[in-house]
Amino acid sequence: MIPVFLTLLASVSLAEEPTKLPVSMNVGGFGVVTLKHGLEAKYIYFGPSVYLPLSEHLGFIPSLTIEAAPGSGAWGFALTATFDYAVSEHVGLDLVPALLQDTTSEGTIPVLAFGPGATYLFKDEVAVSVVCQGAYMIGEDLWVINPGLNLAVPF
Repeated sequence: MIPVFLTLLASVSLAEEPTKLPVSMNVGGFGVVTLKHGLEAKYIYFGPSVYLPLSEHLGFIPSLTIEAAPGSGAWGFALTATFDYAVSEHVGLDLVPALLQDTTSEGTIPVLAFGPGATYLFKDEVAVSVVCQGAYMIGEDLWVINPGLNLAVPF
């Protein structure tokens, strides 16, 4: 059993003043779900992200996180490139591609992931996001689903 690492990146939705707080610390968790076995692993993660406005309603949020599955001892890094479209001052719709690595005692496997998400931005710039990504474990020929929840706190 090799769990997959997948991060979901909370998007700090584009509000009226996107340059106020472009850097956040992200903390969250996600599950690894297979069709054959159901929930296989639970991960926690943390790492920084930065908000880069692309237009009035569209933002790009790159993030680098470190992730761990306490139940299996697996860990890894994830590079995420969230595109956040602000539908209102507080709500954003996200597309979240990611490139990750899954490291276990059996070795390291690269993983490609992509999926939609949604973000709510509170008045104090704290954001809560949900995401559901499909992920492909390269070399293992395995597809998994990764639902997750993220909290982004500006600093």
